[in-house]
Amino acid sequence: MDNDAPSSRTASTDGLQGGSPPAKPPIKEPVNGPPASLGPSKGHGQLRNQSPPSPSQPETSSSSSTPESSNKDADAPSSPSTATLKEEFKVAPQAPVIAQARSCNFEQFVNRFSLAEAGYAIEFLEAGTELGKEVSKEVMRRHRIKVEGYQDKLSDEYKSRRLNGELVHGTWIHAVRIQSKAVLKVLSEVGGYAWGQEPYTFMRPFAHLIHCHPKIKAKFKEIRATPPKSDEDKQEREQLQCYVFLVEERLLPPVHQFDDVQSPQTRRVRYDDLWYLFKAGDLVYVPLSTLRKQWSGGDAEIPKNAVHQRVWRL
Repeated sequence: MDNDAPSSRTASTDGLQGGSPPAKPPIKEPVNGPPASLGPSKGHGQLRNQSPPSPSQPETSSSSSTPESSNKDADAPSSPSTATLKEEFKVAPQAPVIAQARSCNFEQFVNRFSLAEAGYAIEFLEAGTELGKEVSKEVMRRHRIKVEGYQDKLSDEYKSRRLNGELVHGTWIHAVRIQSKAVLKVLSEVGGYAWGQEPYTFMRPFAHLIHCHPKIKAKFKEIRATPPKSDEDKQEREQLQCYVFLVEERLLPPVHQFDDVQSPQTRRVRYDDLWYLFKAGDLVYVPLSTLRKQWSGGDAEIPKNAVHQRVWRL
């Protein structure tokens, strides 16, 4: 079983797009992003500068400036201080929504490299078996530049698994962040849970999204049956269409990867994909050889008076 994964970006068509969005007006982003973990969370990524200031560069103070330098810089636009920026970015941005799903590696998923990146309706984390290495690198970077909350974090806590076999190849989606308010609204209506209007991250195996998808698809079909009433209504439909496409093209196929249990290509399963293999009500049989391994490492027989269960109902 494999629980970790590498970073890879793939560009696709029909609503799925990797890479940077087209240039747009500046969008305010919050400074503090989610922790460098993959748990479900609300909120945006962390606003990150491309090149953090070097510690070796001397800091200048306004009290030490000369009259000549003050007059020289009188007409130049003043740069905001760090405190001013932190105060300015406390409010979540109202970014123009781009009706596309953006593929990200871990670094991109937890950071904002430009103020225009907050506009995608959906972002998804796509990586392979070295995801732990990417997380470790990001934690180490935040620890080095003294990001609040990371002073005591150790990058050694995040390790990647290296396995032999077919599971080490390729990439897969680990997390999906829905930023579109229109999509979250429909998901709340059909799922019976109020997700609110803040961006929300769903983790693999995406049980809730897959469970609600038939209802969302029916709702989308109902919405498309009537003409849009405004430009905003049209944009919301495009965002919902983008979401439906992502689920059907990228999230649903893994659900059926174990339909043929006799296939030699389905001998191994990642831990995160166990939900695809077992369904509620299924009977799970534990072979006697497995029980022996659990009992004594496989070297001895299980005592006759031992109580053990070999069939389980989910």
